Formats: sequence, structure tokens, C-alpha cells
Amino acid sequence: MWSLISHCKLKDSPELTKSMIKTCLNALQDWYDAINCKDSIKDWYDAINCKDSIKPNPYQLTFHLPLHRYLACFMVQGIQIQGLHLKDIPLTEKMLKTLLIHPLQIQVGIAEIYSQMWVRNGLQIKGQAMTYIQCHFCYSMVDADLYLMQICACKLDPDYFVRTVLERFHIDNWLSYSTTPPPMNVKLEGDHETAMVDAVLTYFSTLLGIRTYLGIKEVNLTRLEMSTLLCMADRQHSQLMDLMPEKSGMTGHGKELFEPTLKEVADYKAPNLEASGGLQQGTYKPKGEIWEKDFDPVHVAMRALYKKDLQSSMDRYTDYVKQTGKFKGKASPWPPFRCPREINPEYKDLYKILHCRTMHSFLFTVMHKALMSTSMPDSILYHAIHLMDLSLSLPPPDTSRKIRSFNGLVHDKQYIEWFSGSNILQNAKEIVREVLVPIPLEDKQFSLLSSLEEMFHLAPSSLSISAGPITAAHSGQIPAVNPVPVPTEIEFDNDPFPLVPIHKLPAPTSAKHVSSKFESKGVETDKAQYTNVPINESVISLLFKLHAKLSEKGEQYIPLSRSNRSIGDAPIGDGPYFIGQVLDKLSQQSTSCARNIEELYSVMSPKKDNMKHSERDEERRRKAKERQKKLMEQFANKQKAFMEQNKEADISDDDPKPSSSSESQTGSFNAGIEKEYECVICGHSSPSTEDKTIGLVVLMQATSVLGDRLQTDTPIELPVDGGKFKFHPVTCASMHRKRLKTLFEHFDETSCQMSINIGWEGGVLVQTCGHYLHLDCHSSYVASLRTQQLTQNLAVNKGEYWCPLCRQLANSVIPIIPEESRYTLVKPVTKDKVQMVKDIAEMMVTRPITPRSSAVTKTMGSVMEDLTNTTYSVFKTYTNSHTSESVLLFVCSVARTNLEVECLQRCGNLSKHTSALRKHSFLPLMHVLSMHSKILTTKPYTDVWSHITGIGLTEQSNSVSVYLKDVPLLLRDPTAILIQLILTLPSTIEKEHYQLIVKMLYNVIFIQALVSTSCKFTAEEREAWRKKGRPVPFQTLEGMLSHVITRLEVSRLYDDVDMIDKDIPAICQSVWSPQSVDYAVQDYCLPFLKTASLIRFHLFEEEFPPPKEDATEFQILLSYLGLYNGFESSSTTCLNWLIEEPMTLTRLWCSELVNFINEQPTDSKSLLMYTPTWHPPQLIVLPHHYYKIFQSYNSRQCGMCSSVPKDPALCLVCGQYLCFRQSCCQQQSSYECVHHSVQCGAGTGMFLLINSSTVVVIRGPRATLWGSIYLDDHGEEDRELKRGKPLFLSQERYNLLKQQWLSHSFDHSCKRWIWHLDRL
Repeated sequence: MWSLISHCKLKDSPELTKSMIKTCLNALQDWYDAINCKDSIKDWYDAINCKDSIKPNPYQLTFHLPLHRYLACFMVQGIQIQGLHLKDIPLTEKMLKTLLIHPLQIQVGIAEIYSQMWVRNGLQIKGQAMTYIQCHFCYSMVDADLYLMQICACKLDPDYFVRTVLERFHIDNWLSYSTTPPPMNVKLEGDHETAMVDAVLTYFSTLLGIRTYLGIKEVNLTRLEMSTLLCMADRQHSQLMDLMPEKSGMTGHGKELFEPTLKEVADYKAPNLEASGGLQQGTYKPKGEIWEKDFDPVHVAMRALYKKDLQSSMDRYTDYVKQTGKFKGKASPWPPFRCPREINPEYKDLYKILHCRTMHSFLFTVMHKALMSTSMPDSILYHAIHLMDLSLSLPPPDTSRKIRSFNGLVHDKQYIEWFSGSNILQNAKEIVREVLVPIPLEDKQFSLLSSLEEMFHLAPSSLSISAGPITAAHSGQIPAVNPVPVPTEIEFDNDPFPLVPIHKLPAPTSAKHVSSKFESKGVETDKAQYTNVPINESVISLLFKLHAKLSEKGEQYIPLSRSNRSIGDAPIGDGPYFIGQVLDKLSQQSTSCARNIEELYSVMSPKKDNMKHSERDEERRRKAKERQKKLMEQFANKQKAFMEQNKEADISDDDPKPSSSSESQTGSFNAGIEKEYECVICGHSSPSTEDKTIGLVVLMQATSVLGDRLQTDTPIELPVDGGKFKFHPVTCASMHRKRLKTLFEHFDETSCQMSINIGWEGGVLVQTCGHYLHLDCHSSYVASLRTQQLTQNLAVNKGEYWCPLCRQLANSVIPIIPEESRYTLVKPVTKDKVQMVKDIAEMMVTRPITPRSSAVTKTMGSVMEDLTNTTYSVFKTYTNSHTSESVLLFVCSVARTNLEVECLQRCGNLSKHTSALRKHSFLPLMHVLSMHSKILTTKPYTDVWSHITGIGLTEQSNSVSVYLKDVPLLLRDPTAILIQLILTLPSTIEKEHYQLIVKMLYNVIFIQALVSTSCKFTAEEREAWRKKGRPVPFQTLEGMLSHVITRLEVSRLYDDVDMIDKDIPAICQSVWSPQSVDYAVQDYCLPFLKTASLIRFHLFEEEFPPPKEDATEFQILLSYLGLYNGFESSSTTCLNWLIEEPMTLTRLWCSELVNFINEQPTDSKSLLMYTPTWHPPQLIVLPHHYYKIFQSYNSRQCGMCSSVPKDPALCLVCGQYLCFRQSCCQQQSSYECVHHSVQCGAGTGMFLLINSSTVVVIRGPRATLWGSIYLDDHGEEDRELKRGKPLFLSQERYNLLKQQWLSHSFDHSCKRWIWHLDRL
């Protein structure tokens, strides 16, 4: 067929098309005969009541009508292209009525399907309905069927057409004013009836508004279809290409129209990133003018597969008109229905269905029921108002029908008798006074019969008929009794469907001779009986009242003559606006309607006295509310004052004697404040107690992000020209690995474990969503998860669960230490710093272990087990011995990892962030680590503390440390020492204690910085600094640097040794000024100060100071830690020595270092020149064009198995080329990518799949398809490279991937995880 249509394009061959049309009609007639679909018209009354229309079985439906669509397509081609006229096509009235049957049945069926009435057929029938209107078939199916129905509407009598549609949609009972309507073939419930009324109104709007085959130009049709798609939702370029309707074999939407139209109607929105971490692709959104000029709700409703699509377009339209200020009402605006634009003149008779009595009566009934109902859907009313507006906007065709008199009495549902004519301007002002509703036959019979004997005089079959007249077929000899008698002798001129008032029609002669026979029996046969339902409304009065009903304050419509407004062109407004538009058009087009509107306004408008009265009532209510508000405020103030007064009295009664010591003050203050936590399972808020301990929901995961930090800010660049990586930068993990190996080679193992931290690779990070729960509630919750079937992505046997509130993944719960167990005895703060040093040493020795509750202690032990089981065994220890010191090293390293990761996530600058940006879990974690640290510590840190402070230090201690091969103090990590001391001391130490510890450790790291900086000097530079510092005091930078150089010069530290293999920076040849040396020392000390500040922030809950323009981060942190109060400080001004001769202490530190330097000059220099400052981790730099990666790596051999992988992948952290989902390179039963994710990222790996351009993320035992970081010109992905579009790197997406990697938020951001079973 499409091939034939493609040839029917020449204007000189219309006969061929006409021949095809005749052939289609003949084939259709044969089909109708085959299915026994015959038509018979008896008389004009049957035609009026649609008795001649053939009704198909309402329980049968087919969408397969190929012959109808053949006919429609050839008619469109002939009329639109070849110049045929509609009158030239041999369509008889009988054929038109038959053609209407099945396409109309489909429309009814679709309405029933979307109203959930076809339950038995389920999704199968709904799928057929969606296919019927789907974009790839709509031009060949729904639009072709709609065109045939539009042809029928043009050629058939409008009253017949409208009445047929109403009957076929099964809404007769809804339209009836009878309380007991007769039964129908299809029984509808209340919701279904309302849905079908909405459907029939939508059908009429669609029939009149859709112009797909009515002569619209292709350019305009393309614009309309594209605007419709964009109004439903923002679309991607490929989605628009795929969703644009197709005209198979006909003049369709070619590519030459697509791109220009897209530029006209849409704006490109670049790919954006959601706040939750989701990925968005490049989309096109409609321009503002589309909402104002092109948005057609009728066309959107026809193209919408789901109702939510239509609702989405209305929501977007509402947002636009409110944002632009074009609509300011509180209610939602109505759909902006538009008047149909120009169509082919051959179809001008289509609009005559708007100008018939049946349509006007139907709309009158709908509006009247909407006025009376309180739960009528808005869609019914705005469709009815739209059709009313169309009847005023589209001129009526010429008609020869006569206008008859109208007395206001109408029969129920016999719309052909309502009103005096087909002119809406005349009918709008006519008042329908009463509706005559027939009384059911059985009610009359049994109420009028007087005895059982009389009942048997009736025919038995007549009693079994619940509705309808008694006929001869039913009662034997009784002739037919027609309830609506129709004369046979009246002539109706040229009108085939005359209108005669029913009460003026004489009774038929066939009923006269039997009236006397049955009157004595109590049965009337000469006329039917009716019940009068009062209405007393006209179309204008209904519009008036609907306007007042829909208005916010019941405001009346003001006629045009009494206002300065004009009829608006923009269809933007709510219900009262559009109803007012209809009334305005009535006034403008008819002076009699205008006069009628004026009279109604005069009668219905409120009087001035009533207005004044309502204003006084409103003022009175406003003043009453103000007085009530004032009284409530006074009551609240009195209540507050009363509570404060009683609070003071309680305090004075409970604590009559003021405390003198700081300990008692602190204790009373903390005892008075008991923090409460809300359990997200049971909902109870309470403090954490031994009986009802509260726990914090946490997620523990292994991480190697800290080990991926670089010494330089230059990331690794992926080679794409077949070469190798240009350089391999020094990472934090490799540096610490070599540093750890060097220390273990030359020093005692126990001393090494107490001098450093591990965790740079495979460290344990603890994160929380910030929610709390009772420990017993948590146990019950996890137990319930084991019995559920919906936990496929949870390893419940390993303790995993979803947070009950936010549904984030968690795998442990950290107990909150009860208040009664947390506050242990601490030494009071004294002004004597030396005494405070001794107090701290004493607290190290006593080190009370909290908590006192055995249940809490057991829970903290299980948390420690979770921490241990989180990481991989290769990262837990670096020695074969399993001593308590090795476990203690792991415990302290967990704290170090969490502090370093938090600093990294704060972008390294603590002063720029506040505590509100992230939920913290460090303090509860520190309590767990502190308890185990105190248990595992076999020897107090008093010797180290004395060595740092110089108080209580003897020469014997130094000699013993050398003999035992302890790590020299200047080679130890001060941050590691700080964490060890804090975990050993009570958690309730005073702020002054912590401040003193930081001050003492700052002295150590300052000397370390001087030693490291002096190693970078040339020989001449060192000699100059040594001489320069001799005459100046020791406390100055020059004096201390000179002292350090002098003490270390006797060793082999400054000898020229080969440092190439030690990843140590070369000697700097530039001149070192005092300022440059001070800056170097600050950079060296800054990581320590950041970690110390974070610990202070968590311990004492002190906010970080805001950044200052004239102060550096170093100075801000010094002030925050209390090392120096001013912001003009340098690295030297904040030194605090507690001994009189600090030179003696530094000489001792240097002396123990010299011994090691003389033995191992190379290793000692590599350890001393270690730089603690690292740049943030970076992913590898990828090329901008994806084809470069594809060409370079698609056919490259694997370095391990030497074969070309079927599915190659690239690690985005290190750039290694791997085999994905292949067993050729498996190690320890794990495929290569899984094994690499453990080695490279402690279980976290990001891999770019070469053959699909997508990124796969592996997180422990799970994996997910993250998305693509390469997009095409329109910001869309091309997964699996199916579309073959050129792809370019999306830097925003790549940065998002990096951010989720650094923030360890893959578990929260990605939702679709699978168990990879080590097969990736």
C-alpha cells in the first residue's frame, strides 16, 4: 500500500487514486457483508434515536482495521495532493454510518482501557492500546482512524453523529436526570462513568482540534509534533529523533526539517549533575514562546502514552506561566486550549457538530451537573467550556433548519428536542425550566392495580419486562403502546429532522381503541407518565454560577459593558478566566445575549449593603485574630519567665555551695547537660545509658585514596600513541612503604610500630549518615533482615543493613558512651606547665579504661572486630609477628586514616568549611579506639613524653634508647605520637592539657623541619647559615638553624650520596632567605597542625575560625590551637620550651640522630628529607576524543596473558591495561579487574571499558555500571557504541567520578549493584 501511495503524487493522475478508493470501498463492503454488518433505516424517528446505528459487541475490541486505514490514506493523498474533492468520493450515507462503527469502537475501547475497565485482559490489552497511539504507528493507525471519523462528522447529520458518540461511550445514565435510570448493556460504576464522560469530551476536542490529515503543512506539523514531545519532558537529541512520528511512504518529517525546527523550538541544556550524584545527559527544553503559542493540550493528550505525560506537560506549563508572571492566581491554570487553525476547505463542514441541538444540550447537561456536583473533575468542565468556546469562535455553516418555539419543558436525554434551533447565540439565553423524566413501567403498574384478580388480566410477559413499552410481541393481542407518540400526518417542509414539542403531538390511532379497555384496570395506555425535575437555568446562567463557584472569593462575572477590559488573546488563566472569555464572546456577538447577561448581573450581583456588611465581618475577624495572637504572646512570655525563675530556684537548692576547683565545675556542668538521641527504629528520644545504649549507624570500608596522593600536582597522562607512560610520580603509598621498610631494617620492631602509622593503603574509613538507634533495636532489625527476601544486595550475614530512615548502606553500629561512664577523673588544670606535664604523665600511667558497662564493652569489642574485618589481610600488618604493638599500630592508624580523609574531603583547608557540611563519626570511633589502645599498651608513653618535653629526662634514658635501637625522636612521626597520646589519655581531658601536648610536639616537628630543610642547602649555604646564627639568640630561626647544622655537621648527613633511587628531591640551588626558610618550615608543619586541629574540633566541638584575608592558614591554625594568639606569627614565635636550656634538649635529639646517620647515611638522609605535604589524588588524564583511546587500546595485547582481550579495560587510577570478565589473568580465583581493585584501591576500582565507553565501579564484593564519561555533541551517552556518534570527554562527569571516589560515596550515589563473584 505504501508503495502505491508513494506513486500517487502527480496531480494529473487523480483517477488512479479514485480507482483505489473505490476498490477499498468495495473491499470494505465485502468485509461488512462477511461479518453480517448491515444497516437498515426504518423511519425518521428511529434515525433521530440512533436506532439505525449498528452497535458492535461492547465486550469485543480489535485494533486491526487495515481496510479502513487504506481508505483513509488514499483519501488524504487524493484530496491533499491531487486536488480531489470530497464530494467526488462515492461515500453514501449508509457507508459513512457503517464506516463510523469500528473506529469509534476503538476510541471507546481505549477510554475503557485507560479507565481500568478491561481487567481480565490485563497488560496485554493495554499494550495494544499503547501500540495503537505509539509514535511509530500513530500516523498509520490512530490518525487514520481519526481522519475517517472526521469525514463522517463532515458528511453525516450532526445530531445523529453526536448522539451516536454519546450512546457508544455508555454515558446515558450519567446524563439522565432520573434517580432510577434503566439498565444498560455496559454497567459502569461511579468512577468509570466520570472517566467515560471525560473521555467523550476529550474525543470531541480531539476530533475538532487534530489537523494531521486536514491540510496542515509539513513544516507546521513538524513543529507541532516536536513541541508536543518537548512539552511532556526535556528530551535528548536521540530521543527526539526516535519519538518523532513517522509517515511510512508518505511525505514525512525528513531530516531536512528536523534540525531547523529543533533550533526554532528548543534550547539546548548541557549535561548537568544532580545534587545526589546522579548523571544527566544533554537535553533540549522548549523555548518560552512554545508554551505561549504552540503548546496544544489536545495534541499532547493524543500523543501521550500515559496520563502522567499529560500531567507532566501541565505541571511544566504551570511552572512557566507562574515564573514569568503571566499567571498569578493561587489555583492551577487551565489547559490553554487553542482554536483550530486553517484547514483544507473540503473539511469545513467538520465544525457543524458544534452547531446542533444535541451538542448544546449535552454541554448544558454537563455544566449543570458540574454546578451541582462537589467532586466533578476539572477536566470535564474545562473540556466542556472549551467546546462552548469553539462553538462561538468557529462560524456555523449555512443551515436551512427552522427555529421553533421553545417553552422550557424538555424530555430527559432527548436532546434533539431541546432548545429552539442550532444557533448557540439563541440557545445560550433560553431557559430550561423542567426536565421530564419517565417513570419506569413497573412502578406505575403495581401502584395502580387494586387486586390480585386485576393483576392476572395483564399478560404475564408484560410483568417480566422491567423497562420499555408493552408490545404486541410481548402480550399477544395487546397492540403496541408507544410512550412518545409521533404523528404521521404532519408535514415538515424540507427539514428531514423536524422538531415538535412532545406535548403537542396527538396520540397514535392504534392506541385509542384500547384505552377504554384498560383504563378500568388501572393501566394508562394513551400517554406516558413523567416526573418533573426543575432546572430553571440557561447556558448563560450556568456560566455565571460556575464563574462564581470557581472564583477564590465567589466573585461574580462583570460584563464587558461595566469594565474596561477587552477579550484576551493569550489563553492563560484559570477556570473563571476562561468562563469569562466565553461570556465576553457571547456579549460581543449578540446584543440579546449581552442584554441577558446584564440582567443576570443585576439580579445576581450583591448589594452594596451586603458588601459593607461582609467587609465589617472581615475587619472584625482580623481584629479578633490580632487580639488572640497578642494574648498568646503574653502567655508565652509569662510561661518562659516562670520556667526561668523555677530553674534558678532548683539550681540554688541543689547546689548551695559554689565549687572552687575546675574539676567540680566541669563535672557539674557536664552532669547538667545530658544529650538525647532519637532512635530511628522505635522513635524514642533518650540519653545513652547502660541499659538502653544508643548506637551510631556507620559504614566501614577500606580505602587507599590517601596512598594515591602525589608529590606533584601533575597527574598521570594516559598514552594514546602506543607509547608508555611518560613518568610515574611518587605516591604517598610508595613513599611510606619505603620509609616503613627502612625503619624496620635498622630499628627495633616495637619501636618502629610506635613511631609511624600505616593505613595509607587499605586503611579503614568510618562514615555515618548521622542517625542513631538503640543497640537492642539494631539487633532486632538485623535479625528481621535475615528472614526477608528483598535483601539481594545486602550481605546480612556480614552485618550489612540499610539505615531504617535514610536507606543508606551501613555495616556496623558504634555505641555512644553513657554519660555516667564517660566522665572519669582527670587532673585539674594548673598554671604551672611543668606540673601539668607531670599530671599528663600520671594520667598515661593510670589510663582508666571506659566504659564500666560490660554490655557496652562487648559491643565496642565487636566494633573493633568489624574494623579489623573491613580491610584486607595484606594491609593490616607489615610484619610476621602478632604482638600487641602490631595491633596497636593498626588501631592508631584507623584514627589517622579517618582524620586524613576528612582533611582531604575538606580540600585541605579547614577554615573554609564548617561542621554542618558532614556528619561526623570520629568521636564515637575514638572512644572505641581509645579503649583498645589502653588495653594494648604494655608500656606507658612516659619515656617518650619526657623525651619530648625534657622534664624528668636523664642521660641514662638516652643511652638505653640507643642500646635498644629505638627510633630517634627526629625520625618519628609527630602526628602518630599525638594520636597515640590522645588515645591513651582519658577522653575527658581538659582543653589546656591537649593544648600543652600540641605545643610540645610542635617543638619536635619544628626541629624536624629545620633538619629536612638544611639537607636541601648547598655546602656554601649551610656554612653561611651556620655562621649567621652564632651571634643571635637560640630562640630565633637563625639561631636554631645554626645550632642544628652545627650538631649534624659532625655526621655524614651532608655528604654527597646517591639519592636517585630514594625518591628524594634534589638539592635546591636557589638562595635561601630567612623568609623562604620560614615558609619551608610552615609547609612542613602544616599537615601536623591540620590533624591536631581536627582532633581538637572533634574533642571539644569548637568551630574553626573563618578565613581572614590578611592571615594565612598556618597562622589561623596556630591561633585555633592556642599556640599563638596573634595573626602576625611566624613558625618560630609559637615555640614553647618548658626547660630553661632548650639547646640541651635539641642537642640530645640531634645526638641520637647522629649515631644512626654515621651508620646509614643514605637511608638516614632519605628518612629526614621526607616531605609530609601531599597533593590531592588525581585520576589519569584522558584524551578529549574517545576514538584515540579506542584505536590505541582496542587491539592491544594484555601484558599478563599476551592476548588481545575480548573486553579490554583501563584502570582510571593508575592507567593499567586489563582483561575484563576473562579468566585468562585470574589470580587466587579472582579475575584480573577484581584482583587489581584490591591491589590498587583496597577493593575500590574504576575501570573504563574500551568497547562500550562506560565506567564500571567495583566496591568490595559488588559492582555497578556507573555511566559514561564520554558524550556526543548533544551531551548523550553512546553505551556499547551502538549509535556510532563521535564522543568527547565530559569533564564535569569525570570530576563527579573523582569527587565520589574521594568522598567514598559510591555506595550512596550508585543504586544498582550486583555481586560480581570475583568474575570481573
